[in-house]
Amino acid sequence: MSPVSPRAALALLLLPSLLATCGSAPAPPAGMARLIVKCCQLVGGTREAPDCRPNRVLDHAAVIIDGQERGSCANWRGKGAIFATGRHAIQVRVPLDGPLEEGDCCVDAGAYVTLHAGDVITQQVGLKALPSASE
Repeated sequence: MSPVSPRAALALLLLPSLLATCGSAPAPPAGMARLIVKCCQLVGGTREAPDCRPNRVLDHAAVIIDGQERGSCANWRGKGAIFATGRHAIQVRVPLDGPLEEGDCCVDAGAYVTLHAGDVITQQVGLKALPSASE
């Protein structure tokens, strides 16, 4: 049997951890939870089944959790972040370069989520277009 090079041995050791993280968010550490925020534009549906669609305008919107800015919507597309268990307030604020016009995306929105130990939760935050004066 031929000896295994150090580089090949390292690759074999890292392979299981690399495969475990491909495609899904890894489990949070013991006693913690993982939160993934999904920013989208509400275009219809009902309260129980909202029609919330991706909108690149929201990429630069600020995600604020428990009063602290935690990056932009674009940063939250991946594996999210680790949080303590309990109730958390999420706000999404759209940067403005001027006043919103009727139909422009989007009006700031928020949501609450309660996290339990071991949870991996994706919380959708749906932002609405500025309503027209007739609505």
